[in-house]
Amino acid sequence: MKKIFLLLVLLFDILMCQAQDIYFDHLDLKDGLSQISVTTIEQDHLGTMWIGTRDGLNRYNGYEIDVFRHDRENPNSLLGNNIRDLKINTKNQIWILTWEGLSSINIETEEIKNYPLPDVNCFYLGAENIWVGSKRGLLILDQEEGKYQSANHILPESTVVTEIYENETGGLFFGTLKRGLLHYNKNNGKLITILEDEVSCVYKSKNDTLWVGTKNKGVYAIHDDNVLDHYTRKSGLAHDVVRDICEDDNGNIWIGTFLGVSVLNVKEQSITNYYQSDKNPNALSHNSIYTMFRDQEGSIWIGTYFGGINIYNPKTNIFRYFVADSDQNKSINYRVVGSMLEDDDKNLWIATEGGGVNFYNRKTKQFKYITKGEGVNSLSHNNAKSLYLDNHNRLWIGTHLGGLNMLDINSGRIKKYLKNDKNEFSIPSNVISAIIPYKTKLILGTNQGVILFDPKTERFSDYFEDEDQKLLVGQKILALLIDRNDRLWIGSESKGLSVHDLNTGKLKNYRRNFNEANSISSDFIYQIYQDHMRRVWVATSGGGLNRYQPESDDFKIYSSANYNLPSDFIYGVTESRYGFLWVATSKGISKFDVEEERFQAYDYENGFPLSEINERGLQITSDGEVFVGGIQGMVSFWEKELQNQEISHSLYFTSLKVNNKEVKVGDETGILEKTLPFTYQINLNYKHSVIEIDFTSFNYLKANKSRYQYRMIGFDNNWVDAGYKRSVGYTNLSPGDYKFEVRETHRDGQIGATTSLAIRIDPPFYNTWWAYIIYLAIVVLILIYVNRMLISKAILEENLKKEQVDKERIRELNQSKLRFFTNISHEFRTPLTLILGQLEALLDESNLAPKLSNKLLVAYKNSSRLKNLIDELLEFRKQELGHMKLRVNEHNFIAFVKTIFDSFHEYAKKRNLNFKLVCHQDQIPLFFDARQMEKVFFNLLSNAFKFTPDGGSIYVLVDNHEEDVVVKVIDSGEGMPSEYIDKIFDRFYQVDNIGQQKHQHLGSGIGLALTKGIVDLHGGKIHVESKHEEGSCFEIHLPKGKGHLKGEFVVWDEEQCFEINTNTKILSDPTVESEVKDLKMLALGNSATVLIVEDNAEVREMLCSSFEDEYTIVAVENGEQGLERAKELQPDLIISDVMMPVMSGTDMCQQLKNDITTSHIPVILLTAKDALEYKIEGMELGADDYITKPFNMKFLQARCRNLIKSRRSLQDKFRTNPTLGIKNITSNTLDAELLEKAIAIVDEHMDNSKFDVNTFAQEMCLGRTSLYAKIKGITGQTPNEFILSSRLKKAAIMLRSESGVSVSEVAYAVGFTTPRYFSKCFSDQYKISPSKYAKGENPN
Repeated sequence: MKKIFLLLVLLFDILMCQAQDIYFDHLDLKDGLSQISVTTIEQDHLGTMWIGTRDGLNRYNGYEIDVFRHDRENPNSLLGNNIRDLKINTKNQIWILTWEGLSSINIETEEIKNYPLPDVNCFYLGAENIWVGSKRGLLILDQEEGKYQSANHILPESTVVTEIYENETGGLFFGTLKRGLLHYNKNNGKLITILEDEVSCVYKSKNDTLWVGTKNKGVYAIHDDNVLDHYTRKSGLAHDVVRDICEDDNGNIWIGTFLGVSVLNVKEQSITNYYQSDKNPNALSHNSIYTMFRDQEGSIWIGTYFGGINIYNPKTNIFRYFVADSDQNKSINYRVVGSMLEDDDKNLWIATEGGGVNFYNRKTKQFKYITKGEGVNSLSHNNAKSLYLDNHNRLWIGTHLGGLNMLDINSGRIKKYLKNDKNEFSIPSNVISAIIPYKTKLILGTNQGVILFDPKTERFSDYFEDEDQKLLVGQKILALLIDRNDRLWIGSESKGLSVHDLNTGKLKNYRRNFNEANSISSDFIYQIYQDHMRRVWVATSGGGLNRYQPESDDFKIYSSANYNLPSDFIYGVTESRYGFLWVATSKGISKFDVEEERFQAYDYENGFPLSEINERGLQITSDGEVFVGGIQGMVSFWEKELQNQEISHSLYFTSLKVNNKEVKVGDETGILEKTLPFTYQINLNYKHSVIEIDFTSFNYLKANKSRYQYRMIGFDNNWVDAGYKRSVGYTNLSPGDYKFEVRETHRDGQIGATTSLAIRIDPPFYNTWWAYIIYLAIVVLILIYVNRMLISKAILEENLKKEQVDKERIRELNQSKLRFFTNISHEFRTPLTLILGQLEALLDESNLAPKLSNKLLVAYKNSSRLKNLIDELLEFRKQELGHMKLRVNEHNFIAFVKTIFDSFHEYAKKRNLNFKLVCHQDQIPLFFDARQMEKVFFNLLSNAFKFTPDGGSIYVLVDNHEEDVVVKVIDSGEGMPSEYIDKIFDRFYQVDNIGQQKHQHLGSGIGLALTKGIVDLHGGKIHVESKHEEGSCFEIHLPKGKGHLKGEFVVWDEEQCFEINTNTKILSDPTVESEVKDLKMLALGNSATVLIVEDNAEVREMLCSSFEDEYTIVAVENGEQGLERAKELQPDLIISDVMMPVMSGTDMCQQLKNDITTSHIPVILLTAKDALEYKIEGMELGADDYITKPFNMKFLQARCRNLIKSRRSLQDKFRTNPTLGIKNITSNTLDAELLEKAIAIVDEHMDNSKFDVNTFAQEMCLGRTSLYAKIKGITGQTPNEFILSSRLKKAAIMLRSESGVSVSEVAYAVGFTTPRYFSKCFSDQYKISPSKYAKGENPN
């Protein structure tokens, strides 16, 4: 029991005797630490602190803490939560040891890899290997394989390794459970024992000393495997149980023990211990130390078992904190500290508001306390408010409720002056807030106004005798000052600031005026101070700091609104020897550079130990030490140390929020691939409207708290002061490229670290550059379109005007033409009537020859057709002029239609057409003009027959409806394209490429127009449906009754009956019968053959009859048939029309001339187109002549005779004249080439008597028949005759050109077998013997 008591006494002595001049910043649960027990601490190269606890791994950036824990559901989590050790490598990896094994975290990507293994005690990241100490000996971790390998070649597997360290040479130090400290030499492979004690930690200092902590034997200093020193509790160590060791920047060794921290000064070999103290909030938070670490800034981090983390930095630890602890006279005796003053010995007198007056001997660091009590050495009250030390070494003390006390420092006696109502010269108030000297007297600020005290007479009196002045100044006086201009400045609690001129006696009062910006800012005055430049400063309550401006007799205000003041409650002002003003506020102190008008604030948030300053609690000693009193104690520091306090830190971005959601690495947003410190650019899209970026300078010391400025290049024009704020947000940034920059600023205005992040915000698809190109293109296209539309509109308007003019002109022209044709038609009718009458009289003659009768019939029929055309033209003219009148009567419509139908029946039969009338009633009474309606149906049926090929179908359907009668004329003809349907009822309109090419009757273009006009006059409707190559259907609706037949165009004719006009009947006449003869060959002896190609039967018959007496005639009706017959018959001449169905005459001519078998046949084209260009076209196609209709038959006959005669004459000359060239007999290139080839082949076989027609045909690549036809057609000779003629021509040339050659030689040379036969043939050919021809004689 006695031993325990002695141990406790010794422990108390140690605790009390150790210096506690440093203070610690603390980090614990309230700051976000996951657990209070800190087991290990590390720092990565960014500056981030990693803190291991018994409940997770903490990542700390100086402000926020993120926690990594084990999560069963997440394979990318730690193996366990109890963190035992941490190590950082150069690959941005942090390694974590838990009871479950090792884990690693990639700092860039936050990827976690686990290497599970139980019973691991320690590990070390070596230069080449990761060494792992376990209960099974030494292991090596293979990262790639994720497996542990035994290193039993170094240590036996039975060795329990508890600590590992590798030096620069690769040597290994092992702390073991039973074998102590071992050293393995890599070079020689030896393992030696250095210590036998159980090792807890190994640390190597900057001087290459190995510091080894043990579990119960203190600390060893080892160098070159030799023990240099051994430090235990007996030598001053806090405890012999050592858990961790580190070194600070000054070379001091910090030792964490079971019972506090020991700091070893290696040079002086002295130990200073630091412990936990309940009285000092800035002391060590707990004595049981688990881990220690020195960070990049030189701060010492101490992890405790139950106190979280303690942080100490020698560079920023300039504050000495005096807490209320009177034990051992080492500190103040009461926590509320007010006024202070320095005596001549540079000691400090301190007024407390509860502990009386404290005297601080700055040399001995000892305190003496003067408090309330009995006797002459005690105060009247412990609440001291003001102090003044006079020249007689007397300390005057103003108290609250204790009156005025005077301490004779030499004797230690105290005299008290209290209020005594019975003594008129006693002090009027026991509350004294201010004391200043005035000549030989003292001026006091009390709760009863300004009091004048004479120490000699010890009498108190009012300073102001005038009552008005007393009222102006007020009763509660808190501050007094006599400046160098002999003016008394008086500060009151509610009456503002008053100035009394001691020379003139004038008094002036300054009060707050809300209407004047430069009036004093508050009527509550705490202190008045004059600096060395005679500037008067006024400390106010809630109004900031005021400076009096004598030139304008007003004040300049310095407040927290426009300056960096912690608070507007100014408790004290004093000037340092460096020329700065130090300003005490309710929330800290500020150093004020008067010339620059810049404040540097030091408050509790950025490391100043006091959270709140007390009134007048500011004093600067003559040697530059600053003392600050607050409600929680007193702080002192040296001004020069505070000026050199700034430390630069690394600055990084720590967090990114987009649309109020934090972005993580690899999350669904895809924004971050790496953590922000390793990210230099982020890409966002236009939907990311809210961006918030956090940053930090990794400043872990409150005393060195950083301020920041930022700007978003591309948005902000200038740097924005963020103060201590570490988060900046932007909303609705426009798409584009930005650069966000942040920089650290120090209190002195210097710029610290800077970092930046490039931000690209992609625009929406409609706001991209290519979208603008599209918009531009669209705008350009629209402009082009609008321009074209305007141009088109202008052109259209112009064309419309022009068209209107043209229409008017055409209308007038048409009217002129109609008038002309009408007049001509009237003139034609009389001669036509005479012609028709004469022809009818001749046809009535019974003794006419059939041939003459047929010709007369043709003339009569075409005369009748011409009369019908004239009548139709006259009717159309009437309709155009509105003169047509309907002669209406009621008729049986069915009988009317049947009569017209019968007129076409025979013609349909001849053409093998399926012609039917379909009606389901025998009688339909209807009012109509039979004569006009006849023209309607004749026009429709004529068109149907015209455009329906032989073998087709034509139907007439009659339907009787309730309101009207519907007639449909349906054919299976060629139909018409849809674009023509709306135009066919226009006058003079004809469908292109149908009627003109395939039908013999072109029509006038007025038939359907006339038809529609007649139907319209009957109140009916007509329309057509047609499909090309399928047929057409014309549908007529004729209304019943006669209500629609009214007006001037209707004449009622009760006696009108209908009969078919003889001029419009379709007759079966001899002309049709004669078509049978078209294809017969009319043989007339051996005359030439003429092929006639004409689609008009009557013209074809006329041509045949005109040429049949002179030639053999073959007639066909279209170009396709003519081409076939020409190839088959090889005629001597072809006469062809141009406009024909199936194939035109020009197409036939072109194919004939391009065919080698027919190219020699002469062709005459007949056409109604008499324009020169048509003639040229025909001749270029190979026609031998081009004759226009109407033609003179005798001229045509003469032209045919001449062509045939000249052809035969050339053939005779070619046969008999040996010098006649090929061009003289051929009319085209094909014939010339063929004839040249034939002559060349014969020349090649000239001396071959066996050369015959078969060999000739084979050489010509033609059949015998084709060869015969072609040679015969060109030369008029058979192939045998051509061969013989060619031999004889050659012989004739040889006889004349080769002198001395005999007839026999020539005969054999040209292929004759006997000269005799040659002579006979030569004489028959040239009418002269060979011998005479050779002599130059000519034939007779």
